[in-house]
Amino acid sequence: MRRVALLLAAVVASAAAACGPVATATRPSPAAPAPAPAAAPPHPGAVPAAVVPTAPVSGLQAAASLIFSARPDYPKAVAAFEPVLGQAKPPAEAWLYLGIAHARGGDRRKALMCFEQAARARPGWTAPTVAAVDYLRRRGDLKEARVLAEQAVKQHPDDPLSRAALAAVHRDAREFDAALRHLQAGLAVDPRSAPALCGLGLLFVARGDPVAALAILDRAVAMQPKSADLHAARGLALRARGDVAAAAAAYTAALRLDPQHLGAHLALGEVFVANLDFAGAEAHFRTARAVYPRDQGALLGLARARFGQKDMKGAAALYEEALAAEPDGPHALYQLARIYGEHLEKPAQGLEYLKQYQAAGGKLVREDKIAALRRNLEALIERERRGQPKGPPGKAPPGKAAPGRAATPPAPAAKAPAAPTKGGNP
Repeated sequence: MRRVALLLAAVVASAAAACGPVATATRPSPAAPAPAPAAAPPHPGAVPAAVVPTAPVSGLQAAASLIFSARPDYPKAVAAFEPVLGQAKPPAEAWLYLGIAHARGGDRRKALMCFEQAARARPGWTAPTVAAVDYLRRRGDLKEARVLAEQAVKQHPDDPLSRAALAAVHRDAREFDAALRHLQAGLAVDPRSAPALCGLGLLFVARGDPVAALAILDRAVAMQPKSADLHAARGLALRARGDVAAAAAAYTAALRLDPQHLGAHLALGEVFVANLDFAGAEAHFRTARAVYPRDQGALLGLARARFGQKDMKGAAALYEEALAAEPDGPHALYQLARIYGEHLEKPAQGLEYLKQYQAAGGKLVREDKIAALRRNLEALIERERRGQPKGPPGKAPPGKAAPGRAATPPAPAAKAPAAPTKGGNP
């Protein structure tokens, strides 16, 4: 631990030297943390800033605009790239953008094939491989992401972007020492590298030190104020420190720079959930889902927003859609058990989802709460089997006894009002 701390201090010093003095982050007074939402945890933008085009290559403008517009249309984008790729020597950017379209549309095989073609079309260009690594990480395919990232670093050891991509894989695997080594190597080449600085800030957050993360990210934003990833990462650090309002402002700054930034939309949606503003949360989760239709974080967040607005059928449909893409997803299984058992009066279906949650080793809530939910669902199923009226176990309508209790007579009916006398008030 001491060696890691010394390495972190060295990287902080090198980053500070690159951008000059700024105000040092101080620890705030303790504040009550915001309640954790049920949606998946946020993460940085789904495509590294280095591969998002600011000025697409001539001839790609129309096709690229269908991907990076406020209302992306991925099927049309795929069709628009066909004539570009039909050229004798199609530009590498065309393969990269087409890979992004397939990745966001959910076609894993075609996305990875296009990223590979982009790397072959321009040897030495690391952005396509980094995009593939990031895509695989978001899907949870850390093993394959690691292989690609290690190959990129082996071929381009002085590329900070490749180093940051491999560091992100190590961070996701909680291999913090290895992540730090690669970030340090990247910053040694370029102390102003936004991907490396962003990765370093997120590493501090993952290690549970948001104050140190802010010391890095404040300097990084001062150096690279146009980086949406850095603003979003700074928002995560502020949220981890307990400063929700400042975090929301940082996420908003990221969205001003990149309206499609997935991590900022998800994180800002969770801030709205924590504040019980479910309509505001839904707006961000819907935008995230429009850009990334298959992203589990966007889907689970949208389901949580519908649940908060008491739309149980709509929430159940969204959780089931998430479950179709990730059959063992603990968030979807647990929430479906609650919705069907406690809100839609289908306890047998709720119990089936709860059993799947337990079989998958879900750890979202304490075991005693899971046991209580299971007992409640089993009691409701037993009431249905006996033909008793629906309702919470242990309650019965007036005049009928709940199990183990004496019946109570119904309350006497109220007397009808006397007919008004002539000339009196009704």
